[in-house]
Amino acid sequence: MAKYDGIYIRNTIYDEGEIPATDKKVTASPDIICLQNQILNWKDAKETYMSDNLCLPVVQDNINNIYFRARNISAQPQKAKIKGYYAPLNILYNPPKWKPLLLASGESEVDLIWSNGSTEIPPGEIAIVHKAFLLRSVENPNMHHCLFGLCQNVDGSWTSLPEKFDGNAELWAFLREHPQMANRNISIVIPPINRTLIRTVDFGNHDPSASRFLMNITILAGADTISSGSLLQLQNTDVLCPF
Repeated sequence: MAKYDGIYIRNTIYDEGEIPATDKKVTASPDIICLQNQILNWKDAKETYMSDNLCLPVVQDNINNIYFRARNISAQPQKAKIKGYYAPLNILYNPPKWKPLLLASGESEVDLIWSNGSTEIPPGEIAIVHKAFLLRSVENPNMHHCLFGLCQNVDGSWTSLPEKFDGNAELWAFLREHPQMANRNISIVIPPINRTLIRTVDFGNHDPSASRFLMNITILAGADTISSGSLLQLQNTDVLCPF
């Protein structure tokens, strides 16, 4: 049995990168993590690497931060990006129809980084995505869904996905043969009817030196319709500046 020589995503917490993987169950990767409106930093991702998985249900029409975690089991430092997908049951066996996960800024690929923010992942080290993917809703929340994570190969290429899988057996066999890919079944929660408005903005420091800043939020219209129970949440999922 061979062992993968690069950055991989586990099928289970016992997956050590063998090819093919010996896992009987490949539908609950601990490295695919929905944290809803919470954020994940590298320290917590590493400390929980061998503990119970952190994944929460996806909340329809809300903020769902989707993180991917990986590990370099090569003897050399490695770089890699991650792509994410979600797929309802009706297109589960047709990868060309899977829905790509996107960052809040619209990108479909994100670097893996480790503790100091470097994209060079040392041998044996844990890495997480630089920023979380943002999933707000799916078309049919009553249908079963899966999340997929795909990591770049050692040479920087992407593994080609088949045009079609002939049911679970063929999909699971593909996952066992490709350590750079993992799958997770997810549950979707439909909350009571509420009114949610989400805005994505860019911010940064254009000065030549580091400085503290104050973020001022002003509601210009509609304040009269905001109830006493309304929640205003600001967040940044960049691992180098999480809040």
